[in-house]
Amino acid sequence: MGMSVHRLATVAFLALTLGAAAACSSPAPGRAGRGGDHAQPAGSGNVAASASDCAKAPSDQVGRALGLHVGTVTATIEGPVTVCAYAGRYPVVVRYQTGENPSEFEQAMRLQASLHEAVNTVNGLGDGAYFASYTAAKPVSNTLGALQGNTAVFITSPASSGAESTLMAELLKEV
Repeated sequence: MGMSVHRLATVAFLALTLGAAAACSSPAPGRAGRGGDHAQPAGSGNVAASASDCAKAPSDQVGRALGLHVGTVTATIEGPVTVCAYAGRYPVVVRYQTGENPSEFEQAMRLQASLHEAVNTVNGLGDGAYFASYTAAKPVSNTLGALQGNTAVFITSPASSGAESTLMAELLKEV
């Protein structure tokens, strides 16, 4: 028959998350590229993403830190962005973006603010971090973003800011 309300909410959440990922992976001002072409100008420092990024965030570690049962991880790579999506009851995504600089990270935070109800700066994680929470749908969708050097890491899940911060601290050790 039809899709359950939970399934519809999950599909809507994933569309929002992947849309944000696509928006963040599109060329920022001053970057070359069109559509799916993510060519970078010489000297930009952008590095192609890698499936090995998801190996830095294995399912057991992600599930344990977030307090959620997560299954197999699926890596999707486009240009400098690797999205690690975890199978399970709740949508969980870890996204790595290489070649990021502080102004681009700030732009990602502003994008989150335009998509979520609340965005707050988080101290003590990487070179800068923020926590965004979208509570209009259930389950709640929280995103913690942190910049470490030229790599931004984003965790999106229904877990609390404390749980996402714990996982982020572990993931930043591998960046």
